Amino acid sequence: MIARIFYGVPVYTMDEKRSVHESVVSVNGKIDFVGPLKSALERYPGADRVPFDKGCILPGFIDAHIHLREFSMLFRDLDLSAVLDETSAVDLIGEKVSNCDKGEWVVAGGLPQTFIELLTAKDLDAVSPDNPVIVYSMDIGTALVNLRVLETAEIDEGRNDPFRGKIETDEHGHPNGILRDRAIDLVRKKIPDQGERDTRPVLETGIEKLIRCGVTSFCDCSQDPLGFSLKGLLDLHRKQKLGVKAVLLFNEHEAADLGRSGIPSGFGSSRLRIGGLKLIMDGSLTTLTGYMSDPYRSSGSNGILLIEEEELLAILRRAYTHGIWASVQTTGDRAGAIALDSFQKVMHEIDMPDMMKRIEHARALRDEDIERFADLGVAVVGNPVRIPLDRQRAIEHLGPNARLLYRYAGLVRAGAVFGIGSDAPMGSIDPLHGIYCAVERKDYGDGPEVRFYPKERLSVAESVAAYTVNNAAVCGLSEETGSLETGKCADMVHLSHDIFVQDSEKLRDTLVLHTVIEGDVAWEMRARETS
Repeated sequence: MIARIFYGVPVYTMDEKRSVHESVVSVNGKIDFVGPLKSALERYPGADRVPFDKGCILPGFIDAHIHLREFSMLFRDLDLSAVLDETSAVDLIGEKVSNCDKGEWVVAGGLPQTFIELLTAKDLDAVSPDNPVIVYSMDIGTALVNLRVLETAEIDEGRNDPFRGKIETDEHGHPNGILRDRAIDLVRKKIPDQGERDTRPVLETGIEKLIRCGVTSFCDCSQDPLGFSLKGLLDLHRKQKLGVKAVLLFNEHEAADLGRSGIPSGFGSSRLRIGGLKLIMDGSLTTLTGYMSDPYRSSGSNGILLIEEEELLAILRRAYTHGIWASVQTTGDRAGAIALDSFQKVMHEIDMPDMMKRIEHARALRDEDIERFADLGVAVVGNPVRIPLDRQRAIEHLGPNARLLYRYAGLVRAGAVFGIGSDAPMGSIDPLHGIYCAVERKDYGDGPEVRFYPKERLSVAESVAAYTVNNAAVCGLSEETGSLETGKCADMVHLSHDIFVQDSEKLRDTLVLHTVIEGDVAWEMRARETS
């Protein structure tokens, strides 16, 4: 028997009563006791003691919407998150290039923002004149590329900045290799697809990044999940190297294949299992194609539906009949209403009382639809890190209807199950960043005057619940994880600050000190990284 007592800081269980205790005890990977430290010491005299001296303990974070393959590929060839300075980063890139064929791409990620700001394309050209190199910042919002990449992507002094993107230039107006936000997409689409080459190492790196952020479970929305993701994750699982719990979502054709084979949602093991069907209902806010009730101010268009209502109904009937739950991604308020209508109709036709029903993003919602989520038992997986990115565009193109976006407080107050996904690599994987955006309705460094419809702010407790117990529910993991309760897996995160009592602005300075998965410390921050 392997027993461990974790103690020394408040233990926020996120159970139904939101209990707070002094200690939590794991036995063989499961939580066996939560309560007073004195009782834990008396009941488990031979247990290992794991004391923490600051911060707090929470259930392990769960990411309800991540594109694991696409995120992991940011670190395909080189992980620079541990470098001590920009010179070391350039040296490592040069070493990697020396082992590559001429013309072969090198993709690196994790470079701290302070270092990437000190470099330009010329620094990369010095060690890689013939190989295209792209280096992503740790927060994936900035990329550094060399001249070969700029030429391949046709980025020169005549290239305009894309919407919500920035091509940095030198004093002569020439691109200097630094690309911000949407400008990175100009390059990303030029990177050759590596197919399934080196699947396991790539996924291992991505999963390691999640664990470092305190994420102990996730729901994977990658493209081609039956191919790249499933094969890679199965390989890790067989080798007992899958250190997190993974739930996979599938596209329409893949879900149909699973249904015909009699494989339902929930099939699999405690570490890797079948999730549900994921559909994209309409366009996006970025392209002003999310399907709205009222037209956009600039285009006069209401956006587009990618799936008509009758087609959606047919797909949902087929999925739920075969025991596969569905998640429908919506942007516009009209698309959200159609998705809710469709779930309601299918519920009247098919007996599915315990099967998950999800709407992803739900960026815009009508007033009359807020209450329907709880009434119909449809969960929402939001994406608060998008709030500061979409704020200005929403106000400009939606006018007063911008208030329909990101209505998180309204959903929570109405009783809907609300979870949060990072949508990485389109958003930050850091749950603390997501919590901050949900609470403050703005980004780090923004003033309070730019909060986006502050009446929709969530509390820290509501945001933490979204990232833990609620995300467990929307991923079908409630029996195993999401809260620190007896019988569940001992999945925990130890933070450097008690985020329930500090000012929310301190979230920016809060660090993940330990990530515990099934009673084992899977990640421990080194002393150098806390300085």
